Amino acid sequence: MYDAAASTELKNAIRAFSESKSIIAERITDAVTNVQLQKDIRKSGECTLILDVVDTGMTLDKHIQSLKALGIIISPKILVAISKNGARDFKYEHFDVHAFLSRRSGSEPFPCEQDKLELAPTPESYEPFEKIRTYDMLSMIEASGWEAEPTEEVPDNVGKGYPIVPKFSKLLSEFGDWIAFKAHIMLKRIHPLDSFDWFIVHVDDADSAAFADLLQNLLDYKVKVVKIPRDIIKKAQDRGNEWEEVLKGVGKEDWVGRFEATTGIKALILDIFNGSGNTMQSLAKLLEHLRIEPFAYISLVDFDPENKKPQIEFPRYSLYDWYNPRQLND
Repeated sequence: MYDAAASTELKNAIRAFSESKSIIAERITDAVTNVQLQKDIRKSGECTLILDVVDTGMTLDKHIQSLKALGIIISPKILVAISKNGARDFKYEHFDVHAFLSRRSGSEPFPCEQDKLELAPTPESYEPFEKIRTYDMLSMIEASGWEAEPTEEVPDNVGKGYPIVPKFSKLLSEFGDWIAFKAHIMLKRIHPLDSFDWFIVHVDDADSAAFADLLQNLLDYKVKVVKIPRDIIKKAQDRGNEWEEVLKGVGKEDWVGRFEATTGIKALILDIFNGSGNTMQSLAKLLEHLRIEPFAYISLVDFDPENKKPQIEFPRYSLYDWYNPRQLND
């Protein structure tokens, strides 16, 4: 049961999810006025309540009391898109309420440079639905914070570390479900997900692993994942991405052995962000050496979207394009 009067996107997402899982999804207002629908809902057992916004709690309370009066059992867990009480998880009566985004009611709005420059507002429909809008990205970063690129993740053989990037680990922790939802939509448009003919390959770091896990949570089955150590990628890059000698030197390490179970299936290269295209190129060359066909590269953020240097024969996508290329070594 849902109330998404303030968000067409949320209504469409609920509808799409319920259809894919063969779950009944009905508006709360329809249930209150349709006697036959009330009977059908009572027969189906308990229902999950989903709301677009909770501010004072009055609307939430009204819906709970209305459904209770109709004899409809409500699940103890309630989902909310945006909570304006400042908490993502809170109690209401005996219900556990989880919000995907929280902000205190009356807090200062995020500064809009377009308003300051007296430019016309960008309509919500301007950016593709599977992409992350600039407003959403900046709002998430405002909540998650910034940091220098972690030293262990800098490809120092290629270029300089970023002095400031979003705290991707916290970004994924706070908003990972929604980010993965966007990636899942993009992935469905790239490759049919009703088959088992693909696997994920990514750099072996905590953020990439978290991104892959979040994406897997939205699949009806588990796909294989191969994690490539960053120091091995650096060795390959120092040898012009000639992987044959590099692989001879690593023997039968766990990540190498996992490729043996990927015979005949395609690869998705998953990345947190692209700074120069070098990691993308290295992983593409590794797959080429192993005679594995990559069907796409997807990153959360592409800091160098205009760089066509990586000569790859498969499509390249990102959830957000942000021109900020890595400073390369001389």
